[in-house]
Amino acid sequence: MFIKKKVLLTALLFTGLASAVIFLFSNIINAAEVNQPAINYISAKPQNAWITMALAAAGQNNIPSDHLKNITGNNANDYSPAILAITAINQNPRTFGGSDYVAKLESFWDGTQLGDSGLLNDDIFGLLALVSAGESPSNSVVAGIKNYIISKQNSDGGWGWSPSASSDSNMTSVGIMAITSAGVLSTDTAIQNAVAFLKTAQNQDGGFRYDGSDYGKVSDTASDSWAISAIYAIGQNPSQWTKGVNDPITHLKSMQDAANGFFHHQQGDQESSFTPTETAYAIVALGAKFFPLKVVAPAQTFPFRIEGKDETICQGNAAGPTAMDIVKNAANICSFGYDIKTTSFGPYLVSIGDDTAAGNIGWLYLVNGASPSVGAYDYNLQAGEDALWYFGDFSWKPAKLVLNNDGTTASLHVTFFDGSAWQNLEGATVYVGNSVFITDSGGKTSFGLAVLQDGIYQIFAQKSGYVRSNKATITVGQAPASHGVGLRVNVLQIQPLPQNNQDSIVFSVSPSSIDFGDMKAGDAKSKVVNLSNNGSQNLYIRTEVTGDQVFKSNITVNGTVWNNFSKNIVKSNSSDIQLKLSIPSNYSGTFGGQEGGLTFWAVSQ
Repeated sequence: MFIKKKVLLTALLFTGLASAVIFLFSNIINAAEVNQPAINYISAKPQNAWITMALAAAGQNNIPSDHLKNITGNNANDYSPAILAITAINQNPRTFGGSDYVAKLESFWDGTQLGDSGLLNDDIFGLLALVSAGESPSNSVVAGIKNYIISKQNSDGGWGWSPSASSDSNMTSVGIMAITSAGVLSTDTAIQNAVAFLKTAQNQDGGFRYDGSDYGKVSDTASDSWAISAIYAIGQNPSQWTKGVNDPITHLKSMQDAANGFFHHQQGDQESSFTPTETAYAIVALGAKFFPLKVVAPAQTFPFRIEGKDETICQGNAAGPTAMDIVKNAANICSFGYDIKTTSFGPYLVSIGDDTAAGNIGWLYLVNGASPSVGAYDYNLQAGEDALWYFGDFSWKPAKLVLNNDGTTASLHVTFFDGSAWQNLEGATVYVGNSVFITDSGGKTSFGLAVLQDGIYQIFAQKSGYVRSNKATITVGQAPASHGVGLRVNVLQIQPLPQNNQDSIVFSVSPSSIDFGDMKAGDAKSKVVNLSNNGSQNLYIRTEVTGDQVFKSNITVNGTVWNNFSKNIVKSNSSDIQLKLSIPSNYSGTFGGQEGGLTFWAVSQ
């Protein structure tokens, strides 16, 4: 019974760990120790995130990383170790391998905790991962996870693998590192209580036990390693945590197999499939390192707008570094499709959505209103620059709208950039709800707020031969502080074509409709649908979202934008699919009840 419990807890713990170093303490107490026999051992084994982190902690070069690409999963612990490993090798987990693992991890945040509410280890590992990716301790998700972890601290000062589990040394050690990385000081009561529990888990041989069970009370390599790293994280020296003449570093070193370089789990244990990972933990600990091993600053973001033929497709801030990267990263924000083709002149943006280049009309980009002399793929944006993509003619000039509102009258000034300076734009049409106004020779127009009904309006200017202007927002009257957005989704099941019973595509979706209820700006809600493959063929599933823009722009499927989602479901199997609707904090779309459709398309493999 205890052995089974131990194996289960170990599996839960170590599928969600990773490494990244926040140097909260500049005085690393012990010099890093390069354990070459152990490094040789893990280097020869199949690579995983923990081995990657250990090699990085040991200062190795040319560390394999292909195993960290194309990771998919249905829970937070599928992404945390990858993020920690990616940051450990100084790479950006937001763009690594063409995936944004940070966004996928954050998609499991429900406003209170991260991932499975029945687990605590996914919150702890997720916190380490987000911090390693450069998320600030003041970030609402990071702060929320930190507070949740502290709220689930057991009365004895430790943490377990779930909110209801008894404390163990491993989760307590990782919990110490997690909340420390998020800004909790070592003098804080939460840390002091956790350290007090950790001291009770130290055995007379200087090592650490997992828990008080028959199997878990013997010191082991994993428990030693996590405890040593946690001790370093709070600025203490683990060699001074003595029991008589014994200390945890001396005990951990005694666990190494002299002939083969790996570390035994417990004295006398044989090598197992988990040995390479446990050896990786030991390398990190003996190198005087703690988690996260590295913190990678978020990619620099730049203001951007994408103006389509008939409407603004997307605007906000997106990562570069190139102007073409803006399009790619904006697609993840606003869920639009695009097509980039490689030509003899370099990569060329052919289409965004339904706006496809033809003749003299196509997709062009401007930086701070001017047209650069190089292609978008070669232009690296710099601090203070903004990117404007528009569907139009090369000769078009960008327009800009400035709004001044004194509470009674709204004054608008529209200008355009002539290549060197901003000039007044005469004859531009300014749209304010259902009302229109025309700018004079000075590029100006105004109107009294009394002509508008109470509400929130988005204002923009447009004129033939010019790029549509930015949007400005104006509130008229006593607009409510928040708006209820009643959302519904009708999940459609595709009826298979009549086929031979031996070669049929038959699948079901449950439930058949989803109501997200009332939501306001800044809210996020998740729902789960189940797909069952009831036919005789393995299926490849894709999705399509239709209906109101609130769904098209803001819904994700299994943590990815809906038009990038795909899923393989083997015959006679089923899979739970997570749908998440997030209303942006700066939401300015239509309020009130809205409807859409989510279609699952299935083809045989």
